[in-house]
Amino acid sequence: MPADAWAMLVVAVDIADSESVTLFAGCREPQHHAADIVDGALVLRLGPPPHIDDPDDPTRADIELLLAYQGR
Repeated sequence: MPADAWAMLVVAVDIADSESVTLFAGCREPQHHAADIVDGALVLRLGPPPHIDDPDDPTRADIELLLAYQGR
C-alpha cells in the first residue's frame, strides 16, 4: 500500500466467468473507519508477504480482506 493509504476500498467488481475479472475498481482509504459507519464495505490491505527470503519482492504480497458486517 502507498504510505498515505490505510487500505483500498473496493467500489466495483464484475466477473465474467470463474477465471476472468472484467472490472475491478477501488480507491485509497487514508484511515481506518469504525465498522458500524461503513457497514457492507470491503477493503483490501496489502503488506509484505510473511516467511519469504525477499520481503521487498514486488511480485508477492500478503493480502488481508476486511468486510464490515453488522457493525464488526
